[in-house]
Amino acid sequence: MPSLMRIFASSKDYVQFQPRHPEDEAAAKQATEYVNWIVHNQTGSSFALIQNWLHDALVFRLGILKFFWQEPEFDPPETYDGLTEGGLALLMQDDGVEILEQEIVYAAYGEDEGVDEYGVMPPPPLPPTYSVKIRRRSVSGKCVIENVPPEEFLYSRQARSLEEADFVGHRRMMTVSQLIAMGYDRDEIEQSAGGEESNMSEEVTTRFQDLSSGGDSSSVDPSRREVEVVEAYVKIDTTGDGVSELRRFFCVGPSRDIL
Repeated sequence: MPSLMRIFASSKDYVQFQPRHPEDEAAAKQATEYVNWIVHNQTGSSFALIQNWLHDALVFRLGILKFFWQEPEFDPPETYDGLTEGGLALLMQDDGVEILEQEIVYAAYGEDEGVDEYGVMPPPPLPPTYSVKIRRRSVSGKCVIENVPPEEFLYSRQARSLEEADFVGHRRMMTVSQLIAMGYDRDEIEQSAGGEESNMSEEVTTRFQDLSSGGDSSSVDPSRREVEVVEAYVKIDTTGDGVSELRRFFCVGPSRDIL
């Protein structure tokens, strides 16, 4: 382990892009600096990340690092009534706002329309107002690199490599709050919460057996209830041309409902 750590964790440059042509040198240098900046600054402790990765590889013969683009997180939805067209346009200019629902409200008039008995014309119709339901982005998206425990990693048993695997998946437990913050529908998530958990493996029990048993917050706070999530990457023919292509499926609950 120390010998491997000296190789992989002692250098400041984990990744280096090589230019293929002279005109690619500037782009390759920029890509190298940017990716290494992500590893150093957006992953917490890059030393611990590599240490856990190598440790799993030595103990379980399988070490997994997962990198992905984390979608923005959102605050609870808000509703605005009586917005003018200018107010709606101002709201839509905010890059951190996503409109979920929008409704046009027209002013209501009585049945007596036209000139009254004194020859006075009715007032002109009022401009319509808007009722909108929005959510605000609380955390911007970013690139994430994290360790995946071996017991959470799924793959085709006959696969020789990730590239040849027909199926690769990450199965884990997430809270209702985490999934709603990712933008998924609350009602759909709560229906899948609190179901039977699959037995991922004995490693899960072994990993946490030394932790002191505290109170289960999920019984008090519904948002802390856990949902089993499977992020699956499957080679499947979705276009009907006979060629399998890689597709991502995000599934929740014991019945693996696809979100």
